[in-house]
Amino acid sequence: MEITKKNDQGVEFIVIDFKNSFVVTLANLGASLFRVQYFGKEMLLYPKNVNDFKRNDLYFGKTIGRVANRIKNSVIWINKKPYFLASNENQNTLHGGMFGLHTCYFKSNVNCVDIDHVIVKYHYFSFDLESGFPGNLNIDVIYDITSDGNIKITYDAICDKDSVLNLTNHAYFCLGENSNENLVLTFKTDKYIDVDNKDLTPLKYDEIKEYLDFNNGLRIGEYIDDERLIKNETFGYDMHFCFTKNDNDLYHIDLQSDCFHLDIDTSFNGVQLFSDNLFDGINTNSNLKRRRAITLECQDSLLESHFLKANKQYNKFINLKFSYQDR
Repeated sequence: MEITKKNDQGVEFIVIDFKNSFVVTLANLGASLFRVQYFGKEMLLYPKNVNDFKRNDLYFGKTIGRVANRIKNSVIWINKKPYFLASNENQNTLHGGMFGLHTCYFKSNVNCVDIDHVIVKYHYFSFDLESGFPGNLNIDVIYDITSDGNIKITYDAICDKDSVLNLTNHAYFCLGENSNENLVLTFKTDKYIDVDNKDLTPLKYDEIKEYLDFNNGLRIGEYIDDERLIKNETFGYDMHFCFTKNDNDLYHIDLQSDCFHLDIDTSFNGVQLFSDNLFDGINTNSNLKRRRAITLECQDSLLESHFLKANKQYNKFINLKFSYQDR
């Protein structure tokens, strides 16, 4: 195993090369999962230009928060008191605002457990009312990486005031493919959250339709141009699914390409699926301009309060397991 640190235009990248066809690159900007190479293929979509990676409106592999997804009118209520947040999507707050955690530079600490196991801990202190969110928040994003293709992302945080918190990772998964069309996605779900067609803010729970039914596996390209998906000008998938409740409060996602398999286990109770629908004009490892990959942003339900009591520990995880297959 070889670990290399490099600085590119103010961003610290940590490259972990296990010398067995598994290479993971992390970045301190947004405590990001920047790049994953497995058997010589790219598992993630990533920007080739660091200046694009640094843009506040792009989220490739970054930690999202303090609250993932959209908050209508950029206001939250805690203990009957309103807190007005930084708006970055018209009048709403998306992914923590223009200066959310995805724009913050975390401090890193690398622990080599052995030649097949590395733990990288990123820490950030978010001050009271940063982007409008109450409380001084200490957050650790911990990457536990092993040579067998496993990456566990753990979120540990504590706040000194009653606040809100709902974190996620915004990696785009391509699993060696140039587009997302033939990726097959499976997870157990019985409802999704319908959104306002004008601003995509969450409205209500709704039952699963045929074009949203991933319970038995569904190819992303099967319904991606269905008029029911593009009615709100998302031009594909961009919605939150609630996992079917089970006994152990752990949930599973399965994603497959022709040659690779990704198993995701998580303690979050839902996932935001986004099919990279819009042109962003940047140079990535795909030669396409959109629908290059998908995000699987594990996060708790958008219709929950995400209330975090003062001095109570927040702990969530997302576990990624990459493997080779011949489907």
